[in-house]
Amino acid sequence: MSELLKLFGLFSIGTTVIVSVIGYIAKRVIEQVLNKDLEKFKNNLQSANEKAKIEFEKEIESYKADLNLLYSKQIQLYSKKSEIIEKLYQKLVDLNFIMLDMTVSFRNITGKDEQTVQLEELERVNKAAEQGNDFLNFMELIKFILKRQLVH
Repeated sequence: MSELLKLFGLFSIGTTVIVSVIGYIAKRVIEQVLNKDLEKFKNNLQSANEKAKIEFEKEIESYKADLNLLYSKQIQLYSKKSEIIEKLYQKLVDLNFIMLDMTVSFRNITGKDEQTVQLEELERVNKAAEQGNDFLNFMELIKFILKRQLVH
């Protein structure tokens, strides 16, 4: 019986060693496979990250170009607005001077007959009317341009 126990003990120890070796080898194989998969996943992730980064940079450049275009259009718009304001102010100043000339309280009319005085007065009124109409027409043009810009 002691021989049987020895044999059984040796068999158990041998089986345990074999199972342990197989278990260790299986563990190492699984680790190797998982490490390869992990490296492959890391590489794929890095590649996807680089692609996303490049795409993001392209979009940023596109947005920058759009912003530069909008900025240049805005500068042109401000330039046009300042030109319009300058013209409007000049027309207003011209109208003011003509209206002051037309409505002056004292005018030297010595040596002129009544008809000449009336013709000069009519000429001043006509000049003021023309300048007033020019100013109003310019204002209407500005309103039209502004409405058109608001629609677009």
